[in-house]
Amino acid sequence: MLINLIANHFEQNKIHLNLSSSYRLEKEIIERFPNEKMEYYRNGKRGRIYNKGINIRTGLNKALGSSPTPSKHTRCEKISKGRKLFVPESNADDCIKSLKFDNLTAEQFDNYWMACAQHRLHTIQNANSTSEIFEQWEHYKGPLGHRLINMDFGAMFDTTYSLLDNFNQYFPHILEFLNIEKKVKEREMIKLLESLRLEDFNENTRNVVILHCLHGYLIPTQKAVVKEKTGKNSTLKYTIKDSQEAFLFIAKSPQEVEDHLLHLQQRSGAIQPFVIAVGEGITECKDFFVYFDGVKFQFKSLIRAVDICFKTFHLFNLHYPIACSSFWTFIQLFFYKITPTSSNPRIQILIDFLKKKKNCE
Repeated sequence: MLINLIANHFEQNKIHLNLSSSYRLEKEIIERFPNEKMEYYRNGKRGRIYNKGINIRTGLNKALGSSPTPSKHTRCEKISKGRKLFVPESNADDCIKSLKFDNLTAEQFDNYWMACAQHRLHTIQNANSTSEIFEQWEHYKGPLGHRLINMDFGAMFDTTYSLLDNFNQYFPHILEFLNIEKKVKEREMIKLLESLRLEDFNENTRNVVILHCLHGYLIPTQKAVVKEKTGKNSTLKYTIKDSQEAFLFIAKSPQEVEDHLLHLQQRSGAIQPFVIAVGEGITECKDFFVYFDGVKFQFKSLIRAVDICFKTFHLFNLHYPIACSSFWTFIQLFFYKITPTSSNPRIQILIDFLKKKKNCE
C-alpha cells in the first residue's frame, strides 16, 4: 500500500521519480518504521518504488492512446481509449502463486482471483497478444474460463447494464421494428419474423431468429482491402450472410463445427470470438458455444453465450469482425451503455425507436 501511495503521489503531482529519490525514500521508510526491512523495497538495482512509478507511467501512456503493438488478434483501439488506469496490488504475486499451486475451494479461488484483478487487468492492457495473456493466466482457457471473463469485465467497466437483464423486455419491440415495412427485405428473414408472431417457440429459438434477422437491418457497412494471389489489392464488400455467420454460425453436427473452424484457420489464421449453435436448423438449435482462441465455452442459453462473447471482445481489447461490426456496436451502445468512437444512422434509428417504445410503457 505504501509503495502504491508513493508512486501515485509522484504521478498525480507530475513529479519526476528518479533513482536517487526512490533510494532516499527507501531509507526514510526504514528510519520511520522500525519493523520494515530494506529487502521489502529493494528487489534489484532499481527497487520496487521506482519500478512501480515506471509501471504507472507506462500504463497511463497506453490508456491515453499510445499505438498498440500488433498481436495475434488485432487489438481494438476504439475500446482501449478512455479505459481507466489499473494499479497492480502489492500482494499480487502471492495471490498468483496461490492460484497456481494451492488446492483452493471454488470460493477461495474466486477470492484470490479478484484479489489480484488490478494486476491482471494491467497486464492485459500492456500485453502484445492474447497468447501472452493466456501464458500467464491459463485459467481463462479452462472449462469455467467464461466465469473469469465475466468477473474481470465487471472489474474493468463501471457499468451495471447487461444484455442478460434487458434483452427479454426489448424483444417484442425489436420484433415490431423489424416487421415495419422495408426494414428487412430478404424473403427468408421476412418469413422467419412472421413465424415469431404466429408460432410458440421456446426462448432460445426465438432469440436465435430475432438476432439472425437483426443482421438484415444492421447490414455491413465497412469494407476490407484484401491482397489477391496476383499481388494486387482488391476491396471486399461483406454480405448480410457474412455478418450473420461472423456472429453466429449454425452447424448441424460437431463435425461441421470443426470443419468450419479449420476453414477459418486456413483462410485467416487468427479467429475472432464468435458464437456457435448446433442443431438441424435455425429453429432447432439446442447447444451454444463461444469460440475463442482454441477454446469452446458451452452454454444452454444463447443470450448468455452472446453476453460472454461480447465481454471477451472488450476484456481482451479485440476488434469486432468487420462483417458484423454494426451488430456488435448496437449491442455495445444499447445494452451495455459503452459508447463507441463511431456508429451509423441505422443503429441510432433503432435505438431511438426502442427508447421511445420503452418510455411509452
